[in-house]
Amino acid sequence: MTTVSIIIPCYNASSYIDNCLTRILKDELENKEIILVNDGSKDNTLTILKKYQKKYKEITVIDQVNSGQAIARNKALKKATGKYIMFVDIDDYICDNAIKIMYDYAEENKCDYVFSDYYEHYKEMDKIISNYFNEDIKKNAIVANFAPWAKLIARDLIDKINFSFCEGKIFEDIAVIPHLAASSENPGYISKPLYYYNMANVSTTRDKVYQKKFEDIIFVSDYLYEKLKKDELLEKYEEEIKYIYLDGILKSGVLKFAKYKEGIKNIKVLRKNVKKKFNKLFINKYFKNETFYRKFTAWSSVYLPANILYLMKKIKG
Repeated sequence: MTTVSIIIPCYNASSYIDNCLTRILKDELENKEIILVNDGSKDNTLTILKKYQKKYKEITVIDQVNSGQAIARNKALKKATGKYIMFVDIDDYICDNAIKIMYDYAEENKCDYVFSDYYEHYKEMDKIISNYFNEDIKKNAIVANFAPWAKLIARDLIDKINFSFCEGKIFEDIAVIPHLAASSENPGYISKPLYYYNMANVSTTRDKVYQKKFEDIIFVSDYLYEKLKKDELLEKYEEEIKYIYLDGILKSGVLKFAKYKEGIKNIKVLRKNVKKKFNKLFINKYFKNETFYRKFTAWSSVYLPANILYLMKKIKG
């Protein structure tokens, strides 16, 4: 039986493949499979992946035209045979034996969803990011980082809620991961970093012109809300879900829109969209211990006039 299926989308990743795959292949967990999806790379990514496939029986390579991470992950999910699923980004990498540690924890504690702390990897340092917010593991799972990585997910849970990523959208992770966590019956938390998120490869440059795709955050706001509402999770985890909307959806969307004159009107649209869903959005227990900067950016995303936000972003450059 396949223990864990590790799903990795790859796009123009030739300089990252060796580091990522070497660490996964070294992991001591037996009977794992690695599904690599080449998403229409223009460099020699596919050639390198095929070399690994030829050398290691646990590796499967899927080649597709460039379609985005969501389609790549969904395609791999259909092919995966593991009892558990793990997502890894090709430019990131795991800590030693991270897969075995998470698998053993899940099996011992009968967990259907395991998440851990992680490192933000910078060129000059590694910063530990904790996913601990309170003693309630389920609530921790919901408000933990919204990415699919640094998690081990039972296939039964994925099938139970008919989980898939939103295709053709950006911000697709936050549209589905909080709902997945909230749907788990017995989540588990490992309070040690098991994953390196490569901040050195996170682009800090802004798009030169406004993109229609930025408005996907409005779609995401409705999509996540409807899924949580359908499964009667909104009231049960109101504080956690408010935090997600304030910090992950409203703040992220507003600060993205504020970079562009064309985005000003959508700041108003997104604010109205989120405020219609929740009352007293900014009064939230998860912000009590936040830094002044995070509190200010969250407050400004709710209250500061859109034109002022745009001018601030323009001055900042």
